[in-house]
Amino acid sequence: MQRLSIGETALTSLDATFTEIDFATHEDAARLTNGSTALIIPNDINLDDIKDVIAKAGAIIVQFPKFGDGRAYSQARLLRDRYDYKGPIIARGDVLADQILFMRRCGIDVAEIAANDISAFNHALTEFDQFYQSSSDNVKPVWAIRSA
Repeated sequence: MQRLSIGETALTSLDATFTEIDFATHEDAARLTNGSTALIIPNDINLDDIKDVIAKAGAIIVQFPKFGDGRAYSQARLLRDRYDYKGPIIARGDVLADQILFMRRCGIDVAEIAANDISAFNHALTEFDQFYQSSSDNVKPVWAIRSA
């Protein structure tokens, strides 16, 4: 698996490396050091329960255990919009090309994917350039463009 940044139109190599910590208890949070540690959160955790440790993470890894489980999208959106998390949010697990654009729109900016899938992911990032919904990526929705 490669860890790649999700750009506007293409995936690019991510140079940053992180020490990963599975979040199980608040004692684990004591091991976080700003900028160098990636916090792996379960997709069933209530983010309010860990709001005091979110800002300490150098990166946060959200998990997609299977295609139909979209809780990590909600976590990413909440991390960006409610908790004002500015660091990288990394998608791990069952990450598919046709989901990558929606991941970026929810605030996920890094994905772990197989090397042989890069061209499909790049194509998916450019498939749509206008949207009806507002999102964490601050792209102006079509309805706002039309009413301007």
